[in-house]
Amino acid sequence: METYAQVVDRLLEMGVISVGTADSLKSLIRLRNLIMHRYWEVDDLARDREAKAGGLDSIEGFIREIREAAEDH
Repeated sequence: METYAQVVDRLLEMGVISVGTADSLKSLIRLRNLIMHRYWEVDDLARDREAKAGGLDSIEGFIREIREAAEDH
């Protein structure tokens, strides 16, 4: 069984996503893991800043790159 981060690494290795997208997704994965497993340590303001700073852009970039890869195959 692979972790979310391992899936991102595999997509990067296969050339499906860019390094920038992989890095931003891993940041979101770390935030998700913190919220899910150590929620008592989460700084709500920091979480909101992270999400607003690039969370949505990261996801949109990921979707765009996956679509491009699918169209190429």
